[in-house]
Amino acid sequence: MFAEQLKTNEQEAVIRALDECYRRLDEADLTAKDLTQEGFVLLFRSAYFSQLNGNK
Repeated sequence: MFAEQLKTNEQEAVIRALDECYRRLDEADLTAKDLTQEGFVLLFRSAYFSQLNGNK
């Protein structure tokens, strides 16, 4: 399973990034179903790197 392959700090970073993705979607009044897979990947990357840099 994917989560088992990640270290604890990596798991936490992924969870925070997913939380940020859904926060952004909620703010835009969208759901994950409104995005293509590629769109969600871009959103996740943005959220992941944003939270690594301490930004929102």
